[in-house]
Amino acid sequence: MAKGIYSGGTGVFKWMFPFASMDESRLESTVNQIIDNYQDIRVRISKDPALKEQLRYSVRDTYTENFNLRRLGGYVDTLDKFLVPIDMVADYMKIMGGVGFGISTLKEIVEASFKLPYIAYYTAKTGDLVGAVTSLIYEGLSWFVPGSLLDLTNRYAKQADKYLVNTSAKKFLESIQGLEAKLAGAKEKAGGRTLAPQPA
Repeated sequence: MAKGIYSGGTGVFKWMFPFASMDESRLESTVNQIIDNYQDIRVRISKDPALKEQLRYSVRDTYTENFNLRRLGGYVDTLDKFLVPIDMVADYMKIMGGVGFGISTLKEIVEASFKLPYIAYYTAKTGDLVGAVTSLIYEGLSWFVPGSLLDLTNRYAKQADKYLVNTSAKKFLESIQGLEAKLAGAKEKAGGRTLAPQPA
């Protein structure tokens, strides 16, 4: 029972503060997620298990390159959750007239001061315009959802994680495909050679 309480407490803490650290447990989880989601990678690693270590390297390298992106996404989500109680109070006070709407508007202005710069940074860093537009739509929906419940979902950390997973997989595949192309070219070149005539 104590172990269950500890695990539950750890889970709540990780949800509340979605830190960007990449420990061995998270590394293995990310590698396995990529293998599960990408058939091309799964097939290659099933044929050559040694490639899994190269995939681990690709994940580590990608997370190192994009650490600030993931870290800032986690900060935005944490700040979001701290502001949710204000929205819950504002929703309650809306029945009293303009006071609740004023509090809610002020809270949205505060959120915009750190969310819009992050979305701009995310877009510049990743080139993911679709993700940026989706985030803006998401923020628009949160205005209408009571208590800003959408702000509890760790939207930005998950979005950054998805980008990092896809980028790691792409980097790994490009590396393997480049090596395969070189080996195929070398094999074709060797196969096209003609033997020099031997002296009698």
